[in-house]
Amino acid sequence: MINFHLDTLKELHERFETGGELDFIGWAIHKTKKIDAIKIIQGSKSELISLDINRPLLQKNNPDWHVENSGFNKRIKISAHVPIVVYCVTQDGNVECYRVNSNKFQPILFVHIAKTAGSSVNNYLKDNISGSSYLHVESSPDWNSIHFSDEHYISGHLTYREFKNRLDTSCYLKLVTLRNPIDHLISHLSWIRKISDDADRFEAHPTYIQTLSLKLKDTDLSIPEQLHKTICSFTTQEFALLDNTQTRYLREKTGSHAVKAEDVLSAIENLQTFDVVGCSEKLDDFLAEVSRLKGWDFSGSSPQENRLSSKFGLSSKSELAEVLNPLIHYDIKLYSYFF
Repeated sequence: MINFHLDTLKELHERFETGGELDFIGWAIHKTKKIDAIKIIQGSKSELISLDINRPLLQKNNPDWHVENSGFNKRIKISAHVPIVVYCVTQDGNVECYRVNSNKFQPILFVHIAKTAGSSVNNYLKDNISGSSYLHVESSPDWNSIHFSDEHYISGHLTYREFKNRLDTSCYLKLVTLRNPIDHLISHLSWIRKISDDADRFEAHPTYIQTLSLKLKDTDLSIPEQLHKTICSFTTQEFALLDNTQTRYLREKTGSHAVKAEDVLSAIENLQTFDVVGCSEKLDDFLAEVSRLKGWDFSGSSPQENRLSSKFGLSSKSELAEVLNPLIHYDIKLYSYFF
């Protein structure tokens, strides 16, 4: 994973609008590899910037990362309204880490992985976007036939591959939030379990969700043996709903087949094309970064929506975590790569 920071981000966007020279100052670090240089492409022009400045605080704040001589400082010339792409150059190739387009009218795509603070993200973004918002597009099969004529915001419980099949995702500011896998699975199971406690809510869901909710209701979820027995009884459809869900949303392949090791690699590769990959545990940081990219003011405090207080005996204690691990072991690898 690469962490890229530009001290002169505001000035970069100003020069994008007006043109002129810019002190391109910042840092870039990789969790395991050395970054050789920063490559900036603007139109037909390309420029390499060396990383040769020591940033002492990075070592303190990121003790497990490769941070030696990770800073850069070079005066460059920016042409007005010509898209800019910034890459980190590593021994494995170039990795895109920042892009500047005309933010005023750039649409936003949010891959809404269930139970990763997506409701809070939706509420914040739809309140700030200047155009129309299209939320939960998976509920409207014909949404991709809509003619988008202005800045808009699309969000839904669809896999990234499904979005790529319907949209030119290269035109979008692409966003996603991940969540600590054990907490994510517990929240997902609890949400499904709670459905059977409310008759109206229960009837609003498809039959297979109703069946799974009742199955969980008949299980003492705090007892590892009972939980294990219930998980072993999952149908293919039930298993697909809960099997390494975050990797499943982001892998290149679609379908109900079980998540495999190669799916983690393809999910990581897809995520490296996203503009912002956040985590629900640091939602304010995620929204602040999106706001900076869009030129919005951010108050520094986001509302937490759709939280579920009851976990029905589920917890991350070792005995239960061991039972739940087969459903999240690939998600753990994905999450650990970025966070």
